[in-house]
Parts: sequence; C-alpha cells; structure tokens
Amino acid sequence: MSSETIQQRKDTPPGFSYTIAKYMILAAIAAFVIYLVLSQRQANLPFSDVSAQVEQAIDQELLRDAGTKGLSRYYGLNSSDYEGVLLYQSVSGMSADEVLLIKVKNREQMERVTEAVEARRESRINDFTGYAPEEAAVMEAGELIIRGNFCLFLPCSEAAVIKEAFLQALGD
Repeated sequence: MSSETIQQRKDTPPGFSYTIAKYMILAAIAAFVIYLVLSQRQANLPFSDVSAQVEQAIDQELLRDAGTKGLSRYYGLNSSDYEGVLLYQSVSGMSADEVLLIKVKNREQMERVTEAVEARRESRINDFTGYAPEEAAVMEAGELIIRGNFCLFLPCSEAAVIKEAFLQALGD
C-alpha cells in the first residue's frame, strides 16, 4: 500500500463510502432535473385552464370577483403586466376571505407579487386585529403557494378545497 492511500484513509471519516456518496449526488441531480421538468410543464399551462378549475372550487355566494380594479386597489399591481389574474374577495367587508391567483411572466414579477401579497397580509391583519381577531387569524394563516409561474394566495375559510383544485389543475 502506498503512503498516499494510507493518508487518504486517515482523512476520511469512519464509515464513509465514496460509492454511497456518488449515488447520493446522482440522486440529488436526478431530483433537481425532475423538479425543473415539472416546473417547466406547469409554466406552459394556460392560465384559463388553471383559473377555471380554481373558480369552480370557489363558493360564489361567499366570494365575489373583484376584477382587475381590485388587484390594483388592494395589491398595487397592474393586471396587464401578468399573463393572468383572478381575484375573489368576500361579499362581506367583515371577512378576510380572499383568493388571489396570478400567472407571472418571469421571476422578477414573482418577487413583486410575493412582496405585494405580504404587504396586503400585514395591512389586513392590522385592519382586523382590533375588532375581529378571528379574521386577523384567517389572514395570518393564509397560505401562499408558488408552483412554476403560478402564485396562489389563500386567506380563506375554504382554502383546502381551493388549494386541491389548484394543485389538480397543475397536475400535482
């Protein structure tokens, strides 16, 4: 045995196997490639297909379409900048329930959308904290889901049903 081989064995931790390490690296690379393929597939889905499934899951008696003006008013975002926008809000001003679905064109837009969502969340929590703590809790628990180029914000009592419709539309 050469002195290099002995030296190398002294430097490696006990129980370390280069073969196992190689397979772990290959598995991590494969997982990353699968993630990229799935993300690209989701990015190519038409907004109309995804929004139609999300809209079917929304209780139209509790939530109304706030339209593009609502997006500008409540989130400070211009709907024409995005591939698609869907915003539903509670028919009651005393409820925190909202559903926001946006398909962005690029990663920079996704950052702007997430910042606007967080600003909206903080604003609504402050609005409700003094007189409707249960609605503030709904807003705090609101889930922000990002899949590919789609962003879904769900501060809503029916969030589980809507989330399931969204994920099914994306093939998750």
